[in-house]
Amino acid sequence: MGAMEEPFPGWVDNVNGASSFLAGALYGVLRGIHAEDDAVADFVPCDLVVNQIITAAWDIAQRGLKEFSTFLQVFTVSVLEFWDFCILHEPIKAFENLPVHHVTPKFCTINISFIVVQFHSHVSKAGLTPRARITRLVRLQSAYTRGMHHSRFVTTRHWSFGAGNAAALGNRLVGEDRTAFSSDASVVNWPDYFERCALGLRRFYFKQNPETLPEARKDLIRLRWVYFTAQAFLFLSVLAIGALAFGRLGPEALLFATALMVVLRAL
Repeated sequence: MGAMEEPFPGWVDNVNGASSFLAGALYGVLRGIHAEDDAVADFVPCDLVVNQIITAAWDIAQRGLKEFSTFLQVFTVSVLEFWDFCILHEPIKAFENLPVHHVTPKFCTINISFIVVQFHSHVSKAGLTPRARITRLVRLQSAYTRGMHHSRFVTTRHWSFGAGNAAALGNRLVGEDRTAFSSDASVVNWPDYFERCALGLRRFYFKQNPETLPEARKDLIRLRWVYFTAQAFLFLSVLAIGALAFGRLGPEALLFATALMVVLRAL
């Protein structure tokens, strides 16, 4: 993830790893994650990783270790909590779709959602957006779907790693080294850090001035109202179709409309 402090809070120079998922979610092209419903993710600021690489190399050289050693220091958080915090608090300007998201262990659902989003990109932008931009959106959505396909072995399983080596390494540092090369993730203010990551993506990747944030939040609220109004209109339309099909506005029509909306919401 982005930097906690150095060289700048939230600094990021690429959208690999977790930053790519956050960027896609903010932009509105990534609307689903292939993972278990209770999935959690491990995060660590990139500057802490650099500090740990430096101190681990020093420690191994000092002690003359020959065996393989691993060092891990991360923070675990719910995937949905992370997305909710970043997307709703720090939206970007000019996102392509409403940033909505869901987590599902079924890859077929991700594929169906991908097809629906592609169809939306073609239809909603037809006549309004240059063809090259539509092609770019479809290419981005395809890249995210391929990425989830390649990473699903990891994202659909729970993993547990020990942090004993990292803790012991931190205890061996003294004086100024302990401050200058700290890699202790337990002291990070994570809500503040996630906010820095989202703001860093806006500034360093999307090239958006922080002054546009209030306007982006208003745009997000406005689009959410449009989205939920459209959902209500769709439900009433489906309910009317059900009433016509069953000959009356009764429990059967309500069950039909509810079931269809549940299926559509899962996409």
